[in-house]
Amino acid sequence: MERPFGRREVMKGVSVVEEKLPLYICEHADFACSPLDDLVWDRLLAIRLRDIVTGGQPRLSTAVKVCWNRLREAIYFRFTCDDDHVIATMTNHDDSLYEEDVVEVFICDTGKFSEYKEFEVSPANVKFDAIIQYDLDRPPIQVVREWHAIDWKTVTRVSESGYVSIWELPLRNFSVGTPSVGDIWRINFFRIDRGGGQPDEFSAWSPVGTMQFHTPEKFGFLQFA
Repeated sequence: MERPFGRREVMKGVSVVEEKLPLYICEHADFACSPLDDLVWDRLLAIRLRDIVTGGQPRLSTAVKVCWNRLREAIYFRFTCDDDHVIATMTNHDDSLYEEDVVEVFICDTGKFSEYKEFEVSPANVKFDAIIQYDLDRPPIQVVREWHAIDWKTVTRVSESGYVSIWELPLRNFSVGTPSVGDIWRINFFRIDRGGGQPDEFSAWSPVGTMQFHTPEKFGFLQFA
């Protein structure tokens, strides 16, 4: 389920900012087999990314689905990306993947915007992970590339029509650990698509109104169910 929250609403003691921000209900999923191919994905609601600045519809469609599993102690993401010209030449962990095609998740599990985590995967299944230290009064942000997520697994498949990237991210990578039903994290999803004869395209779940991805006060809400 996905819907916006307005200026007067409060969630578990967290006041919501004035403009509407999206909420996604993260369902608990019991995988019968591998999370890569399980039919559980078919019943989950898809998030559709929008232009990061205007909120309009991008040229290329991006759908994101999210679920979690308490026994596996992991959260799962699946990006389905239309793409007619994939650009992914980098091969090293923590390369600057955002200079080419990439999908990204920014997660703030504590609700305190001074620190959150950034995860990126390219169509070539190369990963980037870092802790972001954020101080609104003292830019720029600090990127701690020395941090690496424990046992983060990804599989990315490229086809003629685009690519699909599926992630298994253990919950022990977050300071709050395994969430309880009803807990809320702040989160945003992004995609960068480069070139191919078309203008570069930058998409987000919760548009920020500028080209600055690192705007955590614009992160949407992910509620565990």
